[in-house]
Amino acid sequence: MIKPLFDIPLLDLSDFNLENLPVDLKDKLGNIKDIKTLLDIIKLLPNFGSSLTDSKAFRNHQKHLASFINRDGYSYDKCSFDFDQKMKETGFQKSFMELVDMIASGFDKDDLYTNFINTYVGLETLGVTEEKTGKKEK
Repeated sequence: MIKPLFDIPLLDLSDFNLENLPVDLKDKLGNIKDIKTLLDIIKLLPNFGSSLTDSKAFRNHQKHLASFINRDGYSYDKCSFDFDQKMKETGFQKSFMELVDMIASGFDKDDLYTNFINTYVGLETLGVTEEKTGKKEK
């Protein structure tokens, strides 16, 4: 379900001029002209690109994010549908739906499928809900 989001084509960067960038940034970006999708950008982030295909790596990132905010303050388990506004009381200082809207690009905001995927991923990533298979987290 998530893969189509990461395969969304980005701007055409084939004419991007790297000459004016600092050397250390050039090294980090590699060949920016090869970046065609959001997935290409994410793969450049250290220790993050693997979390898209490795559930253990994703769970580690999810735990890391959860360490910054107390899930008990906004989770669906504790707040029911008030979780949306309770999210404003966290370090994010935005409602859950405001965060989801920030993820979507301008043309995606009206796309029901994209909104569904962004909402689902946000619910899981931020720990609003936690899917489990038996006692194990998915």
